[in-house]
Amino acid sequence: MHSARFKEEVIPLQNSLCRFAKGLLHDPFEAEDVVQEILARLWSRKDSLESIDNIKAFAFRMTRNLCLDKIKLRKQAVSDVEKNTLPVLEFNPHEQAEINDMATVIQNIIRLLPEQQRMVLQLRSVEELSFEEIEEIMEMSVNSIRVTLSRARKTVNEIYQQHFNR
Repeated sequence: MHSARFKEEVIPLQNSLCRFAKGLLHDPFEAEDVVQEILARLWSRKDSLESIDNIKAFAFRMTRNLCLDKIKLRKQAVSDVEKNTLPVLEFNPHEQAEINDMATVIQNIIRLLPEQQRMVLQLRSVEELSFEEIEEIMEMSVNSIRVTLSRARKTVNEIYQQHFNR
């Protein structure tokens, strides 16, 4: 792959990859580092990228794998008690007054989802990837992706309804 084609096909993925990494890592600086590393890896392999059918899916899969590695490293540093503690979404009246942006509320709810549901939801709803692209990235069947996406949306809706329809 020549540098002009690399700039045309790979560099435009940078923002999408960064959003995806931020969704997984919840740290914008770490996400940017991951994306820079992915771009560097892709550049170093530019000659072999010609043989890859879907460079976009390949880049997302690389990003996912690197993010999962970073998450595993974080978990190793956390004690066993902290590993088993799930974040709880509780708002007191003061916090409810501060939260007036719907997107912020939804993002907080999405963070409670299991990792796989969170990734599939982000790839489909935020990045607007096709089921086939998600299948390639996540290495799941299209039917499994549909079920996972449905469960994720249902969970987000249920938590939202419980919180706002008391």
